[in-house]
Amino acid sequence: LSCIDCHDPQNMDLTIPRWFLRDALKAMGKDPQNLTRQEKRTLVCAQCHNTYVIPRDKDMKPVGLFLPWQKSQWGNITIEQIEEVITSDPANREWQHAVTGVKLGHIRHPEFELYSNGSVHWRAGVACADCHMPYERVGSSKISSHHVQSPLKDNMKACLQCHNQSPEWLREQVIFIQDRVNNLATRAGNAAAQAAKAIEMANKTSGVDQKLLDEAKKLYEKAYYRIIFITSENSMGFHNPQEALRVLGDGLYYANQSLLKAREALLKAGVQVPDKFDLELAKYAKRGTKGVPYRPEQNMEFTFDGTK
Repeated sequence: LSCIDCHDPQNMDLTIPRWFLRDALKAMGKDPQNLTRQEKRTLVCAQCHNTYVIPRDKDMKPVGLFLPWQKSQWGNITIEQIEEVITSDPANREWQHAVTGVKLGHIRHPEFELYSNGSVHWRAGVACADCHMPYERVGSSKISSHHVQSPLKDNMKACLQCHNQSPEWLREQVIFIQDRVNNLATRAGNAAAQAAKAIEMANKTSGVDQKLLDEAKKLYEKAYYRIIFITSENSMGFHNPQEALRVLGDGLYYANQSLLKAREALLKAGVQVPDKFDLELAKYAKRGTKGVPYRPEQNMEFTFDGTK
């Protein structure tokens, strides 16, 4: 990043040079030329902290970039609306999931989408800069800190601008929220991984009921978008705890439904279905550095659904 990413070099006013964010705002009916300063103190961050789509041509080569907000409104961007945009055009399915064989879109670090969807701090008028660039004094001037970081790393200084509790109490609230979101994310991810491995087995089974298998794949896709929406967002749910738990709860539901459909397809085909599928985690793990013995307990890096 450089100054020009957020500031007009003529007068240092906040500005939004990223064309795709301006286009996305217009698609929601929000005029990018008529923003308040406080809105800009969030939107300059939203230029990068968003999820985006890279549509592909028939040869899977990228042919553009856009933010999937066409079905959304200012202050209300949901995973359901994003999913509707992604699934409306085959070109938006950017990759093929190696385990299930399903072509999927993708969700990338949707901090703005989660935060702006009616969170407590959003409704209170708090901008990204208020929390991640708290004011500091330089001589007689009061400016936003440009050492951008989590409030957790600065003894909750940003939070204390509004909250009168102790830094220790505030930190406990953040960790309380993140622990619970992480717990549900882990359970939802494990359920999705079980569904993926069941679908993988069904793909290899002759005489499988294709209708049931297709239903399992559609449900897996819905689970995938919801679980990745929260786990690729960089606050572990704190930016909007209620919405994070709602989305993960739906993700867990769709993952379990996908697993049930895949198991039913396997049973109808006469397959003895295991109580639990082997996730083969080592198979998907990142290998160690060349020449260094592979130690899976140190080098495992995979998505929350454990399959890629």
